[in-house]
Amino acid sequence: MRILLVDDEPSLLSLLSQYLTRQGYDVKTAATREAAVSLLASDGFEIDAAIIDLTLPDGSGEEVAKHCAASHPAAKIVIATGFHYEAPVGTWTVLQKPFPPRALLNILS
Repeated sequence: MRILLVDDEPSLLSLLSQYLTRQGYDVKTAATREAAVSLLASDGFEIDAAIIDLTLPDGSGEEVAKHCAASHPAAKIVIATGFHYEAPVGTWTVLQKPFPPRALLNILS
């Protein structure tokens, strides 16, 4: 499974990327909205899931999720946030921070 992981906290991005890679996932990372949107628009870039922090330094993770849904409609989208957030009905899964990495695996499987 190919995953896009988007978070502006370097330590969390590194930890989750390493964890998911050890679990057999192919992980690409981005620390900003701009970097994530650029990856999503790249020719040949394919993903099966995206884990996206809601609050990014240059915009909203919700914007990234919308780009992801448009360019990769079959991808599972997870919004990770420490804030109260309700995803539009029937769209994305919300994962409250902090969360144990195992919770993420349960959502992805």
